[in-house]
Amino acid sequence: MVAEHRFPPARVQLFKESRVGVDERSRRFTDWNRITSNLCHAGVLGYKGRRDIPFHWMILAFGLFILACGGTHFMETVTIWMPVYVLSSTVKLFTAAVSITTAAVLPFTVPHAFELVRQARTSEKVTANLRASEERKRGSA
Repeated sequence: MVAEHRFPPARVQLFKESRVGVDERSRRFTDWNRITSNLCHAGVLGYKGRRDIPFHWMILAFGLFILACGGTHFMETVTIWMPVYVLSSTVKLFTAAVSITTAAVLPFTVPHAFELVRQARTSEKVTANLRASEERKRGSA
């Protein structure tokens, strides 16, 4: 069946306004949630010291995934009123590709993140030992 001859879900639901309205409002709310989340990501990555942020590329990957998910929700809202199923499927395919890529790279990032945590704890212990040593020297002097 050709996509142009299919009816959008609103017609299938016989224009039950309450059902379509609630569905559309909830999808719009989700869209705005995704947009604001991406603005926060952009703010973090727009910071001048973004290279100082460990794994900034992973933040980008998650941001792209969230944006793609928002696109999927937006297309679901659009297809309530217009039968653009091929475009909707393309957006879903893009979202799946971004999701799979992010999920495939994440396991290789986790050991490095744990190493950063280990180094930070070691640094805290060294700092605490140095402070204790300085306090002992001040106390004996």
